[in-house]
Amino acid sequence: MISFIIPTEGMGHIMRHFAESAELGSRFYIQSPQELLTLAAYRFPEEFHDVMPDADGKKRISISFDEEIGTCNVVSLDVLTEQERTDVFVEDRDGFQVKAVHTDRIFPTCECQIILGDDNTVITLFPGPLAPPFPQPGETSDYWDNHVFIRKI
Repeated sequence: MISFIIPTEGMGHIMRHFAESAELGSRFYIQSPQELLTLAAYRFPEEFHDVMPDADGKKRISISFDEEIGTCNVVSLDVLTEQERTDVFVEDRDGFQVKAVHTDRIFPTCECQIILGDDNTVITLFPGPLAPPFPQPGETSDYWDNHVFIRKI
């Protein structure tokens, strides 16, 4: 069995995806990071054994379950209603300008991302697809030009 280390300093960031009231809209239906990691490692052992670190030393594991495992807070503009697309606004997120929309809709996902460091230290994990980093000022990104953060109303 694979053993994972969840550092205390990263636990708050990780736990926001397990909270019942995840205001960001991105949350797991599973109750804890440990439960998710155990399930993922049991169902997809090859994903954990064959993963190689990227240039930055992080191991990125993308898993697609057969069932919905949570909700996603970043979605393509294509899945929004016409009214939601009209209501898209720009907000600051960690110093980056990103698109967002208020909606009461939920966007279920079967996907999960697990980012590990050395010795299987959990850096983060979240439901949904892996997104590229935000573009730096003056840069563009096809992904971020066509995706929006969901803000629950």
